[in-house]
Amino acid sequence: MNFSTFFYWCCVARIAVDADASPLQLGVMQALAALTCALWCPVVGYINSWVPSWLLARIATFTFNAECACLIGAALGASDALFYVSTFLAGVTTPLFWVTTQTSVSKEAGARGSDRSLATFAVFWSVGKSVGYVAASYLFTLFGPTGSVATAGAAVAALFFVYPVWPNAWSDLKAKLPFSGFHRLEEQQVQQEVQQEVVKEPVPSEKDEKLASLVDEYNTPFLTMCWAMNFCNYGMLNVLNSQLGKLAKAHKISLGNLVTPDQFLGVFMFILFGTQTLMFVVLAILHGIHWQYKRWVIYAAELVTAAALLALALVDEGLALLPAACVVGVFAGFAYQSSINYSMRISQKYKGTFMGLNETVISCGSFFTPLAAGYAHAPRNSRAHLLVRRPL
Repeated sequence: MNFSTFFYWCCVARIAVDADASPLQLGVMQALAALTCALWCPVVGYINSWVPSWLLARIATFTFNAECACLIGAALGASDALFYVSTFLAGVTTPLFWVTTQTSVSKEAGARGSDRSLATFAVFWSVGKSVGYVAASYLFTLFGPTGSVATAGAAVAALFFVYPVWPNAWSDLKAKLPFSGFHRLEEQQVQQEVQQEVVKEPVPSEKDEKLASLVDEYNTPFLTMCWAMNFCNYGMLNVLNSQLGKLAKAHKISLGNLVTPDQFLGVFMFILFGTQTLMFVVLAILHGIHWQYKRWVIYAAELVTAAALLALALVDEGLALLPAACVVGVFAGFAYQSSINYSMRISQKYKGTFMGLNETVISCGSFFTPLAAGYAHAPRNSRAHLLVRRPL
């Protein structure tokens, strides 16, 4: 799914740039998806409490293909509004698959193995991002806008048939639906299932609670700094996703005959997210050694990332920008993994709240930063900022 999602986003950038979209229009498309995703995530989480993950994931295959159809319509010139309809649907699709898949991973792994399984899951979704970008860069050249977007839709459509369904799935669904007319599971059976799934934890003593409070007090400043990092880094990644293609085309940034300016976005993001994947693996191996609870590491990460982004603004040589992609990828992986690790060390009473706040911060950065970056380049004397200007 991540392969097709970021394959799609690479196609959005190229089609919109070819349609002469302004930086503001590109930023609005990205921000619209982020806002929709942020508002829709809690709703999907609630729905997922009584509708199984395998069903919601299959619904996501339909919404994804609907967004692809809208993008194809925009590419064919049917209506410029279809760009915004498509990216809105992208914000609807992401929680339907993302939230439910994380639930599925936790369910399959069980309570004791969920941390390791989610870490493995993070590596795979990061790989999907990187491969999706580079595949879109070259397949777009081969198949054109309609063929490449259709390829992404077809890849997701295959999930409808291969996404796993657990035994007795339909009977469990009927029992859990909050509508009359369905047979409920017997109360005794429900109690047995709960006893099998729930891991009993010892009741904490007063001493344990005081210790947990001290850990929270020490942990919170580091978690807050990581939230600030994630706000900036995920906002920056969405700015790159929406604006780098236009920048490369305008300044003719390429890698000779190997990578054209139109393909540079996909190759750059492939290297960035490939490096992020390696960083996830390295941090998992180190398991907190030498990098946790050190403020200077966080400050250094932000300063080095800022220097790499400054190079993007000042350098027009494609080969010289590839090390910047590696640097940004390393510290994007560091920021995300750090926030997850510090959130997991919060006491059990507040752990869920802090994990949710972490995702909220990421969504806010993904919304505000692309919008601000696009608005910074908007013509102040035009009332048609949101209309794509197609070249004659």
